Amino acid sequence: MSGTGKGRGGARAGAGRPAGKYGRKHPLTVKLTKDVLEFLKTRESRGSYIDDNIRQSQEFRQWSSESA
Repeated sequence: MSGTGKGRGGARAGAGRPAGKYGRKHPLTVKLTKDVLEFLKTRESRGSYIDDNIRQSQEFRQWSSESA
């Protein structure tokens, strides 16, 4: 068996899914009220909807410019 010598068979540089537009996403668990959850279920992608709307907010833009 040839490989990287890490014992993972098949692991290679560049393998896997590429990161998205803003980088890799990280799992997060949150508690939401029932009505907010029902609304999010109507979106095509809940994660993208939340991410996009936070990025569009004035608070996020201000924080982003200050922390950069």
